[in-house]
Amino acid sequence: MTQTNDIVEWSDIADEFGDTLLIGNGGSIALSNNFSYTNLYKFGVERGEINSCIQDIFQEFSKVRDFEKLLRRLWEADFINKKFDIAETEQAKVRKPYTDVRRALINTVKDIHPDQEQLAESLSNISKYCSRFSKIFTLNYDLTLIWAIESSNKMAVMPKKFSDGFSSQKMNTKLNSFTYDGRIEHSVISVYYLHGNLCLCQTKATREEKKLAAEDVGGSLLKQLTDYWAKNDVQPLFVCEGGSREKLLSITQSNYLYTAYENLELDRSESLAIYGWSISDGDQHILDAIKKNRSLKRVAVSVYKDDKKFQDKAKQALREIGIESIRFFDSESSGCWANLEQLLPI
Repeated sequence: MTQTNDIVEWSDIADEFGDTLLIGNGGSIALSNNFSYTNLYKFGVERGEINSCIQDIFQEFSKVRDFEKLLRRLWEADFINKKFDIAETEQAKVRKPYTDVRRALINTVKDIHPDQEQLAESLSNISKYCSRFSKIFTLNYDLTLIWAIESSNKMAVMPKKFSDGFSSQKMNTKLNSFTYDGRIEHSVISVYYLHGNLCLCQTKATREEKKLAAEDVGGSLLKQLTDYWAKNDVQPLFVCEGGSREKLLSITQSNYLYTAYENLELDRSESLAIYGWSISDGDQHILDAIKKNRSLKRVAVSVYKDDKKFQDKAKQALREIGIESIRFFDSESSGCWANLEQLLPI
């Protein structure tokens, strides 16, 4: 049983953690600070995605510009309005900012996204890091993990391939998209997008779910996404509701997302590595899924800049779901995530 708050190098514990990897927003921020809530908010304001009314609400309720916390506040306001039988026209005034904030987050993540070429070295490091695990779950919406694993799959030297269950055998060449069939062979590293992704979409009419081909040729992919959404009557598969209960409800309304979540619930790995996840109250459903793994013996959590407050928070949250063996590792250490592995001199 590990009780220490010591922050170690990833290489010190890597051999103990090769089963499951869970990635949070810190993984995206490590590649580009554009993905921080502060910069997403700033960019959203500059691009006109966030109007003056929503800016005032942010100023009052979320000075750190946390989109999900603000969405939670707006959801609570709508819930209270319903309970007190507020007129429908007044309720709509609250629902509109909720919809606007959600749309602003989706569009801003897309608009502020770095091009694939800008991240080439980091993506190579990520694919090497991820290749040591058997299962990968991500909470992030951006394209970086998809780019990393698809680039890796094209390399003959990589010993194992990645698969997210979107079959190339069910590719629509006209729309350059793939349909989910859930077939993941035991010999590959399985990948699940728990909260959706910019490349995932759902048709509005039939609710069929697809993954768009993610290769960024000449930096044009992000524009292609916008065009695809507009021309094909689809909406991005993207979970950003403010509270955990609302996120889980959104997950259950998607065949793919619910399947991904079930795979986390059914995971029986002995080890779990967590990179870049803040373990916020809005993600309680993720903790609840992890809790169902009675085989889990040890968890490693990344820590940025010796954040003792986060360590205490993480330790408390994990112990509440029955995990006692917890290790903390430096998120910037060698060979970890996007960090180049530094070989020790012989």
